[in-house]
Amino acid sequence: MSNRRKFGNKNKSKAARQADPTPVIAEDSLPSNSLEQAGTGVKPITKDEIEKSHEFRARTVYDRARWKNGMRVFGVVLMVLLNISLVGSDVERAQKMAHFSLLPEVITFGCLLLMDVTVLMPLIFEVDTIELYQDSLVLRLLFWKAKLKWEDIQYFKLPPMLKFAVVRSQKCFYLINRRDIRNFSQLAESIKKHELEFKPKLKA
Repeated sequence: MSNRRKFGNKNKSKAARQADPTPVIAEDSLPSNSLEQAGTGVKPITKDEIEKSHEFRARTVYDRARWKNGMRVFGVVLMVLLNISLVGSDVERAQKMAHFSLLPEVITFGCLLLMDVTVLMPLIFEVDTIELYQDSLVLRLLFWKAKLKWEDIQYFKLPPMLKFAVVRSQKCFYLINRRDIRNFSQLAESIKKHELEFKPKLKA
C-alpha cells in the first residue's frame, strides 16, 4: 500500500511540473544583482537607469512664479499684434495709393523698433526655469529649451545697470531676471563655480 502511495505522489508531482510552464532557473546561472529579484518578478535595474537616477537627484531647479510666466506670454502676444497692425495698416494704405507723411512714419516705426528691442526681445530671450546639473545647465524659455554643457558657455555676466544676468553660449544669449528667479544669488554662485570650465570666444 505504501509503495502505491509513493508511486501516486511521484506521478502527481510529475504532472504538476508538466502543467506549470514556469522555467526553473539555477541560482548559479543568475548574475549577482538578479538573485534577489528573480523570485519577485522585478526587472533588474540597468547601469543607464542608475546613472539617470543619480543625475536627477543632482538636479537643482530655479524658477519664477507661474503668473509671471503668464504675463510674459501675454506681453509677447500683445507686441506681435502691435507689429502686425502697424505694418498691415501701412500696407493697406500703400495699396489704396494713400498719401504718406514721411516724418510721422519714421517716428512711428522708430518707436516700434525701440519697443521691439527693449520689450519684445527680452520677453523672448528671458529664461523661465533653470535646471542646474553637475555637468550642464538647462534653460527653459517661453518657446524653446537649451541644454548647455559648461564648456559651451562663453561667459556669465551680471551687468550692474541691468536687472538681467546674461549667459552667452556659442550660438545664442539668454537673460536671467535677477528679481523674478527665486534664490538667484545661490544660482549665481553655483554657476560661477564652473567659470574655469567656460570657453570664451577667442579674439581674432
